[in-house]
Amino acid sequence: MKAVGERRWFGWVRRWIGYEPIVHGRLEMGLLRAAFAWVLAAGVHVHASGLKAQPRPHGFGRWMDFTFAGDPAWFGPMLAGCFVAIGLFACGLVPLVALGYVLVFQTSVSTLNLSQGSQGHSGQVVMLAVLGWWVGEFVAWVRGGGGWRGLVRSGVVGGNAGADGARQAVVAAYTVAGIAKVVNSGGEWLERSGNFVLQWRKVVEEGRFSYGLEPTGMRRAFGSVLLEAPWVATVLLTGGLLLELGAFVGLLNRRAAIVFGVLVIGFHLMLGVLMGLPFIEYRRVVLVLFVNPAWVLALVLGAAWRKWGRRGVAP
Repeated sequence: MKAVGERRWFGWVRRWIGYEPIVHGRLEMGLLRAAFAWVLAAGVHVHASGLKAQPRPHGFGRWMDFTFAGDPAWFGPMLAGCFVAIGLFACGLVPLVALGYVLVFQTSVSTLNLSQGSQGHSGQVVMLAVLGWWVGEFVAWVRGGGGWRGLVRSGVVGGNAGADGARQAVVAAYTVAGIAKVVNSGGEWLERSGNFVLQWRKVVEEGRFSYGLEPTGMRRAFGSVLLEAPWVATVLLTGGLLLELGAFVGLLNRRAAIVFGVLVIGFHLMLGVLMGLPFIEYRRVVLVLFVNPAWVLALVLGAAWRKWGRRGVAP
C-alpha cells in the first residue's frame, strides 16, 4: 500500500511539474490570435501626437530622434496602420510584417512619451510578448524552409512557435524583475519588505494632499491590516518574489501555466488595491497567454460541433 501511495504521489507531482509542450490546435490558435490581438489593440498608445522634442531622452531615444512619431501629419496614418496590422495578425496574415510594424510603432511612440520625463513601464511586457511572438514565428518560418507562403500566412506550427516565444519573453521579464529586486536590495529584500506599509502610507498621503482622495473599501481595510501586522506585507512580498523567480514553472505545461497565471493576476490585483498600480497590461497578457481562456472556449466549441455539427446544426 505504501508503494502504491508513493507512486500516486510521484505521479501527481509529475503531472503538475512534468514538461509537456503546450500545443494549440487550429481552432484554439485562431481564438488565441484574436485574444492576443485584443491585448495589442487595447494597449496601443494614442497620446504622442503633437510632441515635438525629447527633453529627457529615454532608451533608444538616446541614440535616435523619435519626434517623427509625434508629428500629427504622420501620427494619424501610423496609428491607423497599427490597427490594420493588428487585424491582419488576428487573421493569421503576414504575421512577421504585422507584428514587426506594431513593434516599431509602439516602441517609437513609447520612447517619445518616456523622453518627456514621464515614468511608465506597463506597456513593456506587451512589447516583449510581441517580440517573443515575432521571434517564434520567424524561427518557425526559417525551419520550414522560408518561402512566400510562410510569410503571407501563418499556420498552426508558426502560431504555436510564436505563442511559445511570447510566453518565454513574459517569463523572462518576471524572472529578471525578481533577480533585480534581490540584487538591487543587496540581498535584503525580505528584511526590507516590512517597510512596505510605509510605501502604502505614502500613496495614501499623496492621494489625500494632491487630489483630496481618501482610501476607501479594500485599500483602507487592507492598509489597516498592514498597519497592525507589518509581517503580513513580508509574507505577501515574499510570495511575490518567489513567484517572479519561479516564473519559468509557467512554461512546463498547461496546468502549471494556468496556476502561474492566476497567481500573477491575483498579485497584480492586490498591488492595484494597495498601491493604485493595477498593471492592467500585465494582467491582460498573462490572462491570454497563460490562463488562456481560448483553450476552454475551443474545447466547448469543439464539443458542441461534435454533438450538433454532424446533424447540420451549427454549434
